[in-house]
Amino acid sequence: MTSVLHKRPIYISVTSLILANLVPLIGVLFFNWDLFLIFFIYWLESGIVGFYNLFKMWNISGEKGKVGIIPRTFNRLFTICFFMVHYGIFMFAHLTFVYSLFGGHPIPFVRIIIPFTSLFLSHGISFFVNFIGNEEFRKISLGQQMGQPYKRIFLMHFTILLGGFGTMIIGTPTFALVFMIILKMVPDLISHLKEHSALA
Repeated sequence: MTSVLHKRPIYISVTSLILANLVPLIGVLFFNWDLFLIFFIYWLESGIVGFYNLFKMWNISGEKGKVGIIPRTFNRLFTICFFMVHYGIFMFAHLTFVYSLFGGHPIPFVRIIIPFTSLFLSHGISFFVNFIGNEEFRKISLGQQMGQPYKRIFLMHFTILLGGFGTMIIGTPTFALVFMIILKMVPDLISHLKEHSALA
């Protein structure tokens, strides 16, 4: 797999990121998606980021101070389990926060499957193109990789929370939701470029 994807340009993952982020925009403009649905989709994206991070942590190449396959494997498993518990608590707290502030309501499955699939594929493309193809797994430690999702998600959700509060204040018109989606896309794109440029 590495030989097939080796040194693919970053614009492949950038393009997939932009296309995936356009799905909520289309939903708002043509299918009357509301504020809570948008926030729920972004919550799902946080889960997708955490999911792929498990595979990234498992594929980290070389750990300083670890000798032999058993110590390395044990260290990876322990760190992965710790991340799953910690990230799971973060995801639960995040969902509770979204429900309490933006009013939870039942969401039809059909409205979730398309944005979920597009985001899942986008982050999957980034995983195979950047992490595997460009061999980022050789350039980052296990501890650094464990903390990587939080940096991107905190920045992303800080901006969309600001946009969400602004949207609530002015009554959630379509243009406000569009602005919030664009506000989310910009730091997401910047974080993506910064993260992978640093490991280039």
